[in-house]
Amino acid sequence: MERIEMKEKQWKFNPGDLGERKLWGNYMDAFDQAIKETSTNYAPWYVIPANRNWYRDFIVTSIIVDTLKKLKMRYPQPIEDIEKYKSLLLQAE
Repeated sequence: MERIEMKEKQWKFNPGDLGERKLWGNYMDAFDQAIKETSTNYAPWYVIPANRNWYRDFIVTSIIVDTLKKLKMRYPQPIEDIEKYKSLLLQAE
């Protein structure tokens, strides 16, 4: 109804969607099955609410940040005596 009643959303309305509404239950069953059969602890699926863009963006960003933190990434250790290469680089210029 929002796509019909709200002027800024009318561009999203497609009359063909009306027939698709009858299949919504089938779509949701297929969606649930796909998530259950393909999501793992190693590579989980996340179901993100998308009806509020700011909230969707917040959730996605939070998941990315949490995932990156779990990687415990660190810069590699520099080679020993790296300062001695400074003069070699300056000479090459």
